[in-house]
Amino acid sequence: MQKREYCNNFYANRAVQTVVKFCELNNIEINTQSFEWKDFFSLKDAEHTLEELDIRTLSTKEQIEVIQLHNELIIQSYYSYFKDTFPSTNPLIKGRHIELLCDILTLSVKGLIKTGGHGTNIVINMPPRHLKSTTITNAFPSWFMLKTQKSVIVTTYGDSLAEKSGALNRDLYDRYHQLFNVNPINPSQKSKAVWGILGGGRFIGSPIDGKVTGEGADLLIIDDPVKNRKDANSVVRRERIKEAWEDDLRTRRHPGNPITLIVMTRWHEADLAGIVLDDKSEKFASLVLRAEQDSNDEDVLGRKTGELLWSEGGFNENYFKPFKMNKRTWASLYQQRPTVEEGDHFKQQYFKYFRVNSTNGTLSLFEEDGVVKERKLNQCHKFITVDSAMKEGSQNDESVVSVWLETPELELLLLDSVHQRISIPKQVALLRAIITRERPYTTYIEDKQGGTFLVQKLREEGYAIEELAGDTDKILRAEASVNLYENGRLYHNMDIRDLDYLEKQLLVFPNGSNDDFVDTVAYAGKVYMNRNYTDIHHFIYGNSKN
Repeated sequence: MQKREYCNNFYANRAVQTVVKFCELNNIEINTQSFEWKDFFSLKDAEHTLEELDIRTLSTKEQIEVIQLHNELIIQSYYSYFKDTFPSTNPLIKGRHIELLCDILTLSVKGLIKTGGHGTNIVINMPPRHLKSTTITNAFPSWFMLKTQKSVIVTTYGDSLAEKSGALNRDLYDRYHQLFNVNPINPSQKSKAVWGILGGGRFIGSPIDGKVTGEGADLLIIDDPVKNRKDANSVVRRERIKEAWEDDLRTRRHPGNPITLIVMTRWHEADLAGIVLDDKSEKFASLVLRAEQDSNDEDVLGRKTGELLWSEGGFNENYFKPFKMNKRTWASLYQQRPTVEEGDHFKQQYFKYFRVNSTNGTLSLFEEDGVVKERKLNQCHKFITVDSAMKEGSQNDESVVSVWLETPELELLLLDSVHQRISIPKQVALLRAIITRERPYTTYIEDKQGGTFLVQKLREEGYAIEELAGDTDKILRAEASVNLYENGRLYHNMDIRDLDYLEKQLLVFPNGSNDDFVDTVAYAGKVYMNRNYTDIHHFIYGNSKN
């Protein structure tokens, strides 16, 4: 980003540069020359100028003017408001990331940061204990309601946190409503988690899987939807959170310019942050604040490699030493990279490759010692395995079609693999086209859900289709393919599109969130072993009498 000066004060200008960089990194269109943005720049100038003043050196008249300006800044800037909520005996320990969060929220309320037709959507990932919830969940709703008199929904992983947020925001609203010259809290509503403004909006606090049916809001905050690693690793819990978002929470937002904030540390690649960032139907901006800046990507704060996020708050090298001892904890919770632990079934060192020579119809199989084995394509038998999903859309499983070759020398070759999130009718058309092009001797489809329809439909059309009995034990199902990999009998076409993506599913199995491609590999190994058991068993194990 080309360096530009926006403010007269150095610290104010640096803060504005940071928020502009956030917009640029997320492809958010802004007009820094507009009156609204220039007004924001003036606010930042005033904020930092006041921070540097020693009010004790001013005259009484000047002190009154400073207090009046301070009160106006509280109304106009969430950063000033947030700092003021801390008592003078225990003031906010400032950090650039805290000011950035506050400025993004201010600009969102002003309508100057929008991510698309759904208003302002932001995923904020940052480490524990860095004032994530304090800044966003426990104070921002009160300022939003003081500014707009509109409704807020806050959800977390449990009742107690929702009640805590409700109580803290209620106290702050009550404390500042006269300064903002707005209606007071409705005294008839005593609940900590649910309260409202006379003639205005309401605050609703709820667990993420609690029901907020009938309620709506202009600000939706989801703060840490999972409690711990156990919750994050639970497929059932992740599915509940996904359903709560898709079927309930995202429908609660009012039209216009609602603000949606998902605030969380990363535990798992398929957590809620991963789900919404992968969903192309609704754009979410991403703010990633790592505990320690690394060299893998650009930092919105402009930190150098090794620079810590909030050393002013005591989060120094000594603090992080015990957490760095656990690589998984450090990568996910503190660096916001939820790496999946490598599985213990398919190994990178077992992957072998081949290439199709279209000019002469041969296959070149590459061995680790440099030997290249040649096979003739027309001497191989071809078959297809299919893993069918029920629905299309970025939130659903993929459907995968894998094409295989059996060589006369008992090798199994992955010729091609197609993965898409498509509906059942589109799966029929896709599979029909692949079968017509590849001409396999048969196609294997698991007889469950959408696969049952595919089997019936394609059989009616005269295609050779065989059913695969549903096997609930994925690890047992994959045993045959693992055996083939370990013994160097299974090869990948090195020219397959998205091969790295497909191989990653194998490497993290069974710990990954997606294993649709793995299912097609598992079934290929299983049916191939069943057809060639005697020959393959002899090749691998020799003439064993046991």
